[in-house]
Amino acid sequence: MIAFADDQLSIFDTFVTEVQSSFAPRPLLPSWEWVCANGRTHEAQPFDATQMPWAKGVCEAWDNPDVREIVLMWGTRLGKTMVSLQLVAKTFATDPKNGIFATSTQDLAIRTANEKLYKVLAAIEQTQKLLMPEHLRTAKQIQISDCTWPVVWSGSNSMLADWGAHYGWANEVSKWVDKKSADGVGKQGDTLTQFLERFKDYWQTRKVLLECSPGLKGKCKIEAKFLQSNQCHYHVPCPHCKSFQVLKMGKGDGAGGIVFEKTRDGKLDAELAQRTAAYECEKCRKRIKDDDRWWMMRCGKWVPRGCRVDKKGKLCGKPERSCEIWGAQLSSLYSLQLRWGNIARQFVESYKNPIKLQVFKNDWEAVTWEPFYIKTEPDQVAERLATEDAVGIMPAWSTWLFSAVDVQAEYFKWIKVAAGPGERVAIVARGACDTWEEVYAQCVNSATPHADGGAALMPCLTLIDSGDGHKTDEVYRKCREWTRPDRLVLPCKGDNTDSGASYVKSVVVPEKHKSKTLKRQALRAQGAVVIRVNSFWHEPIINRWLSERKPGEPDSLSVPAELCDDEEFIHDLCNGVQSGNPSKMQPDRMLWVQRWPNDPNDYRDGLKYCRCAMDAKFRGNWRVADGRQPANTAAPVLKPRDPEPQQRADEGGRGRRFTRERTRSRRERMARR
Repeated sequence: MIAFADDQLSIFDTFVTEVQSSFAPRPLLPSWEWVCANGRTHEAQPFDATQMPWAKGVCEAWDNPDVREIVLMWGTRLGKTMVSLQLVAKTFATDPKNGIFATSTQDLAIRTANEKLYKVLAAIEQTQKLLMPEHLRTAKQIQISDCTWPVVWSGSNSMLADWGAHYGWANEVSKWVDKKSADGVGKQGDTLTQFLERFKDYWQTRKVLLECSPGLKGKCKIEAKFLQSNQCHYHVPCPHCKSFQVLKMGKGDGAGGIVFEKTRDGKLDAELAQRTAAYECEKCRKRIKDDDRWWMMRCGKWVPRGCRVDKKGKLCGKPERSCEIWGAQLSSLYSLQLRWGNIARQFVESYKNPIKLQVFKNDWEAVTWEPFYIKTEPDQVAERLATEDAVGIMPAWSTWLFSAVDVQAEYFKWIKVAAGPGERVAIVARGACDTWEEVYAQCVNSATPHADGGAALMPCLTLIDSGDGHKTDEVYRKCREWTRPDRLVLPCKGDNTDSGASYVKSVVVPEKHKSKTLKRQALRAQGAVVIRVNSFWHEPIINRWLSERKPGEPDSLSVPAELCDDEEFIHDLCNGVQSGNPSKMQPDRMLWVQRWPNDPNDYRDGLKYCRCAMDAKFRGNWRVADGRQPANTAAPVLKPRDPEPQQRADEGGRGRRFTRERTRSRRERMARR
């Protein structure tokens, strides 16, 4: 038996204590308590739990050993990214294991790693000491002493096929792009499935957080995962009757939700909506004011589908689905940074604009956007839109006249459209031509009489399609010849991306093109103003006219009965539909295509260009249509243009371009001298 001296025993005990503490498991503190005590923002500010009380349920799901995946289908301004950052930091501090962070694009991945993830870890005392020195950190992977988290994105060549992970954070899931070959077949399969494959080695112990605002119905990855979950919603109590309910937009049917007043004539006004908005309880029908929002959110409960909350806040019922996926849907109506009036105003400003309405549905209401599929047949459209107005005469209510020309390789089709108060629109005339001279005589330089006996008007703005490719140079040249201050003629072109506005006005600049052919073409048109028409903006408006509105209603279309009897013309107007295929440039936007691919839709394009011309002329302010268009008179018939300038070499061997006009003006100056 070995005997130790007292001082030796003291040293030995100290050594054993230190060694044991090193091998002892880290204390497991509930995530919500840890986040509230240690959480920091990327600006090094303490995590404010009072601003997002709903995050407690997410942290509890993260701690639940039966939950393997957490799906957050939330709107904006609710802290999706903030909650995810705190849980990642807590994992690094208390249970460091290999993980993976993935998002939609390389740029977003690098920015999130450098500007948010590293800054949050550096601001928390428990994780700051685990980080590599700042000069050794890289945005390609987050590395600490005990684990590594690669940073990847959906557009990368691979999702780290040889990497195994315990933890994962998938950001902006619905915006992930699946790479496809020319025949439309996926090259590497679904990117989300590929991401989840990285956890197969730790399938029974994995923890994966997926978050994003929803996108297109049937195409949305985050919605698909949410539907596989227990589908939780956040129920909050009414301050009057204590009934728990899910916040929603009101429909004016007395079923509760956000409500606001309308103008005396029944129209929606953004200012009035913001000033009068309140929330109506779906049970007691009493109004809930903004002052009660904080109390409501703090008392909220996450409720899975199939359950409810009684007035005492107790969860009742049995979940319809018990699974390892915990899903939560949360709209921006819960955001404590907003008031009822802010939400009401945003809705009023969005409801008439399909693009803005999609953003409101996805980012504010946190629901998927269902593409619009037209179901109305041409004969039904003709019957509903027909009016007694005469062809070639502006209706009595109309005040402005516009026109558009669709250019094809062998012919032209033009259309004249009148506009008036209330965003009402009427087709006045249409026609087909074989030459530019006919286009000028029948459309651009042709006055149209008014039904009220007022002065005949010519189109104040004509848009000519320059995207055909066969006659682009001719379009730019004719627009320069024909345009006048009171009768503008501009080239236009369809835009293949959604700019978020009706149109984009651009100037042709040769330096933007890499192709020699396009650069030469741009040089010839240098300085020309081109209107880029946003189809994602105008096609839904046309479909709304054709499928829902009747003549005389605000934001409606009317067609003379004589034109409605022309089956080919009405068929042409109806030849457009939103497909089920997303745009390659913007996967959250569905492409607009021809309803009948083998039939023309030239007049529909012309109507779209005219609607865009109205926005360009009024600059988005349709109150201009309340006044009458200034009278403009027809210009004299154009004379043939002078021959192109000739090239002549002088005695020094250098070339000089001159024209008859320049020579004549020089002689006149000499004569005056």
